[in-house]
Order: sequence, then C-alpha cells, then structure tokens
Amino acid sequence: DSEAASRMRYYTNPRGLYPFQGNLTAYCVLRPNNLAVVDPGLGKTHLALAASSIMIEDGLIDHALFVVEKNKLEEFQEDFARFTSFDLNTFYGPKRVLRPSHVTLSTYSTLRDSLVTANPADDRILTLTDEAHWFRGKRLLVVCDEAAIFGGSRTSKVYRAFQAAL
Repeated sequence: DSEAASRMRYYTNPRGLYPFQGNLTAYCVLRPNNLAVVDPGLGKTHLALAASSIMIEDGLIDHALFVVEKNKLEEFQEDFARFTSFDLNTFYGPKRVLRPSHVTLSTYSTLRDSLVTANPADDRILTLTDEAHWFRGKRLLVVCDEAAIFGGSRTSKVYRAFQAAL
C-alpha cells in the first residue's frame, strides 16, 4: 500500500503508488516466480522499481536484472535516477565490467550476445559466458520489459539465450 511504499529506502515517488500498483507490488514480492502482466500506461516500471526495492531491502534477492529494448535504455536510466537510489550498473556488453551493484540494466540484444555462446559444432548447445557467471549463485530478480519479445519463436536466438541463462 502507499504507507508501505513510503517506508522503502531505495524507491521514492512523490505521488506514491496507486492502490492497484501497491497490490501488484505486494503480489510480486509475496509470490515466488510471479509474472506480472499489466496493460500499457499503468505504471509497470514503478511496479518493478518498487518490488525490486522491497525485495532487496528485505534480503529476498541479491540483485535485480532489468532487461529492456534498446530504444528504452535511456528512459529506464532516467527512471532509475529519478525514482531510486539504487546503485545502477548499465551493462553494454562484452569487454565491459559487470561491477557489484543493486541492479544491472541492459538490453535484450546485449544480453543475448553476452550471456551465452553457441557451440560451433551445434548452435543449439549454448554455454554461459564469463559475463553470465557474475550472476551465478545470486538470488536474482529478472525484470523483462516488453516480454513479448520472447513470443516470436522458441528457436530465436533471444529466446534460446535467455532460456539457457535462466
């Protein structure tokens, strides 16, 4: 609820959360392996920021990974700066260092190309890259914005890369 949201340390919003956003946030926090599907324009970003804040503050997760489309990266960086005090690490791909932080923000294409590598003999066999091993052993919340990107085909490289990484 709005009162609980006002006690969050990492997420702040002068308007607070609307009651339905507070309910969805609680649902996401209290239900393991939850998938929140929300209509456009109803504040999915705030739901994700608030839920990850609570989960990190309460020690339920070690890290949050936000995955967005490339054209939304800057918008999410601005939202993190405006509404959170998270230590944000934007991951731009191989040869970039994943550093300790509360949250990693990256794009589908960057993670597709950085998390897994295909076996040259059989491109259906994927193995984790050194960058992906940074997440190993962590209790991780994965937030996928516009998850319809997975809906195309189970044989797409994006789908297979995320399936292997998860």
